[in-house]
Amino acid sequence: MKFINIPDNGSSWGAPLIYKMESESAERVDAEVTIIDEESGDTLHRKMLYGVTEAETDIAPYLRKAMNRKPYIPQRTGFVYAEGAMTVSVDAGGEKSEPRRVFRAAYDPSRAAMMTTQPQRRIIAAGEIDTVTLYATQMLTATVETGEGEQSTTAEIYFPTDATPCDFFLRAEDLPEGTERIAVTFHGDGELLGRIEYTVVEPATAGRRVMWYNRMGGLECYTYPLCRTIEAQAQVSVTRTAEGVTARLTGGGHRVRLTSAYETRQQYDALHEAMFSPHVWILAGDEPEELPLLTRRADYPEPQQLACLELEAEQRWEGGVR
Repeated sequence: MKFINIPDNGSSWGAPLIYKMESESAERVDAEVTIIDEESGDTLHRKMLYGVTEAETDIAPYLRKAMNRKPYIPQRTGFVYAEGAMTVSVDAGGEKSEPRRVFRAAYDPSRAAMMTTQPQRRIIAAGEIDTVTLYATQMLTATVETGEGEQSTTAEIYFPTDATPCDFFLRAEDLPEGTERIAVTFHGDGELLGRIEYTVVEPATAGRRVMWYNRMGGLECYTYPLCRTIEAQAQVSVTRTAEGVTARLTGGGHRVRLTSAYETRQQYDALHEAMFSPHVWILAGDEPEELPLLTRRADYPEPQQLACLELEAEQRWEGGVR
């Protein structure tokens, strides 16, 4: 079998990834099709085609099944390869396709980019994490400037990308004590990609740090300063025996309402994208905890108005007698 059409580099496994192939003769043939993870060498899926002269297969469903959606959070400020980026190839009857790099969302592999929708002026609290997803074909650089009063320090972080989207994590706990402001300037392959300026604030005692994927496949973070429990539910299994009634807690949770600060339209629009993300997490320490959204609807304010966004979600019950 030979390939007559394969996906482009930078395609998304969230959309069809069609491989078209045909036999090199008019005779019908049987061919085994294998999907291969080029980085690990693992076989992701294998299937047989019987009596074909041409065929096509969509490998996206098999990649989605194999993909790790949960972000990896490093222990120090810096870059990591983004979860959801993968290099794959397809073997059909002994003929192997060219490898293709795919990602959560489609991107242009020929140019460096910053995959964020949030504004360049942000706030971060002590102990919090912020993240930005970026791409460059060869090298990403982050210049981290921290300041207290009139004093400032600068550090540079370099990361070879191997043409893979990467996540940059800023950990506020890594910064010098007393830091009041932070600025991170990003370059990709020598090109200026953007600069994010942070103001360091006190943690919100009732707040929750939320993480999600935006439409470009980039990771975003934001602290909702108010989290209020509005309902509690418990599932109890009741068993009646000759000795009496036994009740056992089988599950439960709290319905919570997350309320943002009053934000500009740009920030409001960025927060709005969490409703379209297949996964939303609460950041509690270094371990993202899945946050099932119960409402995925919000009104748009007038462009010139400050507005707050509310999300209702469910947090599982932890602890208690089972």
